[in-house]
Amino acid sequence: MKADIYIGLFLWKNITSAGDKYLRRFIFFWYIFENCEFINRRNEYSDNLNMKKKFLLLVVFGIWSAIGAQETKILRILNRELKKEVKNQFKSPNFNGDTLRIIKPFSIDIHKNLSFAVKITSPYFTGEQIITQQVPLNSIKKLGKDINIILETETDSVTTVYTRTADGVPGEERTKGNLFFLYLSNEKQNDDLGIEIQKAFEKAGIKVDKKYWYD
Repeated sequence: MKADIYIGLFLWKNITSAGDKYLRRFIFFWYIFENCEFINRRNEYSDNLNMKKKFLLLVVFGIWSAIGAQETKILRILNRELKKEVKNQFKSPNFNGDTLRIIKPFSIDIHKNLSFAVKITSPYFTGEQIITQQVPLNSIKKLGKDINIILETETDSVTTVYTRTADGVPGEERTKGNLFFLYLSNEKQNDDLGIEIQKAFEKAGIKVDKKYWYD
């Protein structure tokens, strides 16, 4: 029985990805409930216990599905706005010649990393630049806008890869930081978008503080 509890505690400590913090207690108690000897005794209550186990399992899967649906909503919002940014960039009165193209839309992998990639061309440099960013969801702490909408994270949680091609010669630079740029800047007075993004993260189990919003 002690071994079962130790394994349960190991699961508790190691299920740490974004959103899963709401599942840790369910999975932990489910493991103990399933494996402890005093619960698994064959007695007159076994039928009732089996029904309780099935109910608890349904609850766990229900919460897991709800979190997955909220992560999908985060992606739907971000990809909707990124497509809008690309579509409207030439109409912006602030257009300076920089062009943005989507290489890889926002996605969340099985390790709960949010990532995307865009291609930028500019009259200010030759060739083109592909920017790829990745960040663990559970490291995102703040949301703000300073011309560009930004997700602020824990120290060095954001991995950014710059792939540049100049005169046909590729080059790559990889950096670590705490700012994840969404490349959303053309739309102004869109504080409601910040609130929408914040709520989507919170419903996915990720508390994000919205601190500032400057066009």
